[in-house]
Amino acid sequence: GSDSATLSAGEAAQNVSAVAGAAEQLLDAIEEISRQVVDSTGVVREAVVQTEKSNSGISRLSTAAARVGDVVELISRIAAQTNLLALNATIEAARAGEAGRGFAVVAQEVKTLATRTAKATQDIAAQIAEMQAATDQSVEAIAAIRDKISAVERISAIIASAVHEQGASTQEIVRSTRSAAEGTTGMSDHVGAVAKAVGDVGDSVDSVVRLAQDLDSFASRMRAKATAFGAELERAHG
Repeated sequence: GSDSATLSAGEAAQNVSAVAGAAEQLLDAIEEISRQVVDSTGVVREAVVQTEKSNSGISRLSTAAARVGDVVELISRIAAQTNLLALNATIEAARAGEAGRGFAVVAQEVKTLATRTAKATQDIAAQIAEMQAATDQSVEAIAAIRDKISAVERISAIIASAVHEQGASTQEIVRSTRSAAEGTTGMSDHVGAVAKAVGDVGDSVDSVVRLAQDLDSFASRMRAKATAFGAELERAHG
C-alpha cells in the first residue's frame, strides 16, 4: 500500500511536470506566431509599395502618353506644311496674276491642312481622355489595394492582441504548473517518508507478534512441566 502511494505521488509529479513542459512549448509557439504576424504585416506593406510601382494601370498611362506624343508630332508636321503653304500663298498673292487665281489653290490646301489639324486635335483629346481613364483606374486600383492592406493590418492587430493575451494566460499557466510540479514533488517526498515510517511500524508490529508467539510457546511449555510435576507429587504420596 505504501509503495503504491509513493508510486502514485511520483506519477502525479511527472504528469504535472509534463503539463508544465507542454505549456512552455505552447508559449514558444505563441511567441513565434506573434513574430510571424509582425513579419507578415511588413511584407504586406512592402507589397503595397511594389504594387504602386508596377500597377498595370500606370503602365497603360505610359502607353497612352506615348501615343499622345505621336499625335503631337503629327501636328508639328502639319503645322510645318501649313507654314510652307502660307508662304507660297503669300508669294502667289504678291504676284497677283489674274487676280490671285493661284492663291485660291493654295488657300484650299491650307484649308485641307486645317481640317487635318482639327482631326489631329480630336485625336489628342481622345488620347488624353484615355490617359485620364487609365490614371483613374490606377488610382482606384491602388486605393482598393490600400483598403485591403488596411483591413489586413487591422486583422493583424487583432491577432497580435489575441496572441499577446493568450501569451499572458499561458505564462500564468506555466507559473502555476511549475508551482504545482514543485508542490507535487514535495508531496512525493513526504509520501515516501510516510511510507518509510509505515514500513518501520510494520516491522515493529511484526517483532511484537513474534515476541507474543514466543511467550505463548514458553507458557505452553511451563504448563506442561507444571502438569508433569503435579503428577510426580501424586505418585510420591500415593
